[in-house]
Amino acid sequence: MFIYTIRSKSNDFVIQIGSTRQPLRKRWSMHKAACKNTKNKSHLYNFIRENGGIDNFYIELYEELKDVTKQQLEKREGEIIREFKKNPEMYVLNHNIAGNKQGMTDAEYNKHLYNTSEKIREKKREKMRKYSRKYYERNKSSSSQSEDSYQPSIDPDVEQIQDLLLNEPDDTKYNFIPDK
Repeated sequence: MFIYTIRSKSNDFVIQIGSTRQPLRKRWSMHKAACKNTKNKSHLYNFIRENGGIDNFYIELYEELKDVTKQQLEKREGEIIREFKKNPEMYVLNHNIAGNKQGMTDAEYNKHLYNTSEKIREKKREKMRKYSRKYYERNKSSSSQSEDSYQPSIDPDVEQIQDLLLNEPDDTKYNFIPDK
């Protein structure tokens, strides 16, 4: 199993880190084919196409690992990505850090991400329901007045509060520990 880098021939500070269980020659062929397919809009391939094309890049063995699982390989890849990202001189093309799945299969991990984001959306919907109930209770007496004398109670913070509730950051968004 291999950890490799893809580097620019014209700028050695540009790097993509990857891992594979295939021979590097075969993995490089797959990258070349994917890059030449203009329908593939991944960040890596767009960058390569915009910076001289695939012939301006090369693959290089970074580390060979023996007797490791796919999860261990990805974890090591993630460690290397983090190390390169610490260097301000390097431009690391990786957007995602490998090895963050904590032993889950791809399907389990995708399901976990979906469930986590669904829980966040439900929390925000519940906060909005509570706010709407409070707002209704505060203003229901004015709705029983006749239409001629109706003066809506204007709450200048309503839009701000709604915006806050719907767009507030949520720490659970980054909690990648599966529910048991």
